[in-house]
Amino acid sequence: MAKKKINSKLCIKCNRILPLEKFSANKLWASQQYRDAWCTECTRDFCKDEATVKRYCFENNRKFKEKAWEAAKKKASYDLANNKVWLNPLTSDEDKEKEESLATARAFLVIKNMSYAYEYEENLRVSDVTRDEVVHEFSDEKDKPYYDKVWRGYFTPEQVEMLNDIYAKYEEDFVLDNVNIQDYARKVAKAS
Repeated sequence: MAKKKINSKLCIKCNRILPLEKFSANKLWASQQYRDAWCTECTRDFCKDEATVKRYCFENNRKFKEKAWEAAKKKASYDLANNKVWLNPLTSDEDKEKEESLATARAFLVIKNMSYAYEYEENLRVSDVTRDEVVHEFSDEKDKPYYDKVWRGYFTPEQVEMLNDIYAKYEEDFVLDNVNIQDYARKVAKAS
């Protein structure tokens, strides 16, 4: 019996199930069907400057490369040559800076999969904290976060128990019959 190919996935940014074509390729992220976790529409709406592009890269397991950002700046300079806001002598420096940042972010999204710009980097998280930032002192050893392979991040035992309870409720309410759907359910549980 042939395996059924899944042609859609859940965007973890807008929580919509969309066709795979609505997601950028992410050639080394197997658990996301070799696609970004965010749809292209959410990515475009979110990426406005260097800080938001870095966040997008982190959330979608991409390594942000300064070299790629600089290449995007060069590409953006060509786009700005036809930008009415940018060319208007009455436009303030602040508005010009915003236009430049936006044009650079857009250019980055165009070149992000080129060989010099793309590198997969699995980012482990505890909600909005990267694993390198988990350096707290704990008075009680049982409250200390540890890396959980199932939940792919650093959590306290109490947090893992809570996540397992949420996931168990999802298993009762939904059919979680493949790895991708199970992964989405875990992401939704972590988000809640």
